[in-house]
Amino acid sequence: CKNVFAKLQRTIDKEGHLFAPILTDILKRSESSVSVRGSVYMPDMRKIEQRLDKSEYGTIMEFVADVQFMLNNAIQCCGYPHE
Repeated sequence: CKNVFAKLQRTIDKEGHLFAPILTDILKRSESSVSVRGSVYMPDMRKIEQRLDKSEYGTIMEFVADVQFMLNNAIQCCGYPHE
């Protein structure tokens, strides 16, 4: 999971601005490690990285779900019609 996450970070850092500058800013935001919209948990890259470092993911699917949820929220926030 750490390798996959590192590759995602490198891709966003290197090429993210080419396809979605606003999306890149949202994914890399440096607010608190937990973002909350209402009472809904919204993972960001820092929170996911912290959970990886602390081995808080019980399964790979928990990690995948957080990454997908983060990406989907960022896409919706920017108003992009396609993933």
